[in-house]
Amino acid sequence: MIKIIVPLIISLVFVLDIYWWRMAHLRFKPLKHARFWQWVVGIFTIMMTLLLITRLLPPSWSRRINEHVPLIFIGGQYLWHLSVLPISLAILLGSRFISSGIIRLRSAFRRPSAPLSQAAPAGDGEIKSPTRREILRAASMSIPPLIWGGMVAKSMSQIGSYRVREMDVNLPTLPREFDGLTVAHLSDFHAGQFMTNAMMRDIVSRTNDMQTDLVVITGDLIDYALRDLQPALDALKGLRPKFGLQDGVAMCMGNHDIIENRFTFKSACANNGLPVLANSSRLLNIKGRTLELMAVDWCMTDLMTDNALYETSKTRNADAFQILLAHHPHTFDQAARLNFPLTLSGHTHGGQIMLNPQHGIGSIKFRYLSGLYQKRNDNNNLSQLVVSNGIGNWFPLRINAPAEIVRLTLRRKPDASVQPQ
Repeated sequence: MIKIIVPLIISLVFVLDIYWWRMAHLRFKPLKHARFWQWVVGIFTIMMTLLLITRLLPPSWSRRINEHVPLIFIGGQYLWHLSVLPISLAILLGSRFISSGIIRLRSAFRRPSAPLSQAAPAGDGEIKSPTRREILRAASMSIPPLIWGGMVAKSMSQIGSYRVREMDVNLPTLPREFDGLTVAHLSDFHAGQFMTNAMMRDIVSRTNDMQTDLVVITGDLIDYALRDLQPALDALKGLRPKFGLQDGVAMCMGNHDIIENRFTFKSACANNGLPVLANSSRLLNIKGRTLELMAVDWCMTDLMTDNALYETSKTRNADAFQILLAHHPHTFDQAARLNFPLTLSGHTHGGQIMLNPQHGIGSIKFRYLSGLYQKRNDNNNLSQLVVSNGIGNWFPLRINAPAEIVRLTLRRKPDASVQPQ
């Protein structure tokens, strides 16, 4: 399905690029230096279009080409095609439709006027000056590239920056032996074009400085190309949780991890000592009690994920305390029904573009965006969810949704209302 939809979307965006170029070409035509501005728009369109076309290639080929393209152009292509271009064309076409409607209404109610005498033609060789309307129409085409430039500058300043978010999670059913257990929650590295090897190593170093007991990674380790997987795994092998690399690091898969090949991804992780938990679990003995780290594999639909989690839940250890890893936070609804006390997720990037913590692009798509949530099942048992904003990017701009490492401290406390954070 993805292999069909993506080329169709790219083809549509290509058509929008050509339409934008044609519109700008015509609007600049009346200006005195029309040729210069037409060339500028033409070069810009060609550059954006060529970068777009590379996405039609196999992921590793596309990534190999993009390695030789400055990051500012890669980020610019995303920002232009996924935000500025469609929004600009929607506004321009909408304004044209409204203007056309207003003109037709005026014509319908205007009384016929006496014909005016024909104006004398311009003299030979005389250059006609553009009208104010023509100047405004041409100027309107410069607004989207200016907005695009500001967004590119903002996005480049964010790449590689992140915060450390500390959070206590009060769990009534937490064994006393686990009270104070610390977990570094990492998600959505998107290793590749916007997450370099140097950035990966810095994140690993910062995580080690936290000296947590466990490190969990809730999906989207790579952006889209398996070409970036081995360097990412090499960096992750530097993680040093208190329970060690083999026992103390747990990972599940996200949707970006399977773009090129799900099975190759799993195999490479296992061969590097970082096996993926996929509809499976790992038991860890802590002070004589059992902690069970479980994970559900990435599925294409919520229903498939719910079914996978239901089947996986049948294998859980009745004497263990479970922590569930699930890339998509909507898994939490089924996890609560099945009485999982704690679920850790990512995927949302905190909403990516937000007006405030509750409202923005992310709130249209996701029920759970960022931070701590609670839910009770039919038996009034409390389940909790922590959603990480993620540490990396596939889309280079974040607004009110900063990249982050989440440091969790698990606390055994009485059942109490938990407010989203």
